[in-house]
Amino acid sequence: MKVNLRSVDLNLLTVFDAIMAEGKLSRAAEKLGMTQSAASSALARLRITFDDELFVRTRQGMVPTHKAQELIQPIRQGLACITDALDPSQEFDPSTSKRAFKMVMGDYGELLLLPALLSIFEQSGKELKIESLSERDNANRELVRKAQVDLLLDYRIPDDEHLEHIEFPGVELVVVAKKNHPRLKGKLSVDDYLRERHLVYSTHQFQLTGLERILETKKRIPRKVLAEVTQISSIPKLVEQTQGIATVPRRVAEYYARNHDIQYFPFPFDVGDMPVYMVWHQALNRDKGHKWLREVITRLMEFA
Repeated sequence: MKVNLRSVDLNLLTVFDAIMAEGKLSRAAEKLGMTQSAASSALARLRITFDDELFVRTRQGMVPTHKAQELIQPIRQGLACITDALDPSQEFDPSTSKRAFKMVMGDYGELLLLPALLSIFEQSGKELKIESLSERDNANRELVRKAQVDLLLDYRIPDDEHLEHIEFPGVELVVVAKKNHPRLKGKLSVDDYLRERHLVYSTHQFQLTGLERILETKKRIPRKVLAEVTQISSIPKLVEQTQGIATVPRRVAEYYARNHDIQYFPFPFDVGDMPVYMVWHQALNRDKGHKWLREVITRLMEFA
């Protein structure tokens, strides 16, 4: 049986959208300029309308039910269409917006992209915020598929028809070693790479997971592992204080070399550059704030 829209308070949908985006009833109420009591009342009416619990309270916040996850995409698309229809000329104004964007960017993004992005935020508006979510948590990647995260930086083309993406210039790989390394003087050969022991960044980080895929699928390049680490920030000190070498993106190596006693060499195998993709849910295509963020990151990534 079709729902009679005359019986549905469409204002409730904005509350549903805000709870999905914020994950907590109190933050959703603050975002909408409502009291928490009013937001709680709206949620109760939503549950009656959809005949579903929609959100379950946990210590971590409001966890959406399967029904809520199914609803979010069409509801967000509908709200965006209504907003455009009521005021098609309204543009996103970063100088007055209090928006908090959520991104899964990984250590590479936090190291090289986030500082420049926050600088633009500070120049553009006093209230803009960004929340960087861990890419090590597969649940955060799943949130992208549910339109609950604004953007994901990844090395893989998304395999979901509801996800959009932009491909950025590929990431060049280089090899870092300490400057006074006893065996590496001015160049690094294939034999050197195979002989030396390696510091491997082993988390599922897009730039080095991509590296692992290249090594396994293109060249099957064997490496003698000295240590596996879970933080990219630990690599420069380990390289400085050992004879281990590490394979990293060129921009990361350049950053390390400015701050540590480190040298870097071209990657000795012809494996090409690693692609980088910015991924988002198509439900956000009509969101003008999201479009602004995508354009800012696209400009920054041209030089990252």
